[in-house]
Amino acid sequence: MRFFKKTNIDFMGKRKLCYTVSLAVIAVGLISIPLKGGLDYGIDFTGGTEVITQFQPAPDISEVRTMMDKAGFEKNELKTYGDPNRILMRTQTGGDLNAIREKILSALQGTFPDRKPVI
Repeated sequence: MRFFKKTNIDFMGKRKLCYTVSLAVIAVGLISIPLKGGLDYGIDFTGGTEVITQFQPAPDISEVRTMMDKAGFEKNELKTYGDPNRILMRTQTGGDLNAIREKILSALQGTFPDRKPVI
């Protein structure tokens, strides 16, 4: 059973066209980096703090994100970690880990007193 009758494709004859298209795509990608304001490095490359918090009833992650913004933590990343009751919090705020941890915990306890947040 044949799907195609004629399978004689001239790949070598099309190579220059493919080179040109590939170089154009690479050039557009390289030009777009400075136009977008450079590369946006995450916490892995810029440094910061990562904290795992557990709640009794799971909160809405948008409420936690709003609380982190109000508490003064810049460029934070939040996502559920394992089950919905655990949230992984990443922030680019650096410094003393215990002080940052206590600041996050006090902000969480002030915002979610009924959810019993634990770090």
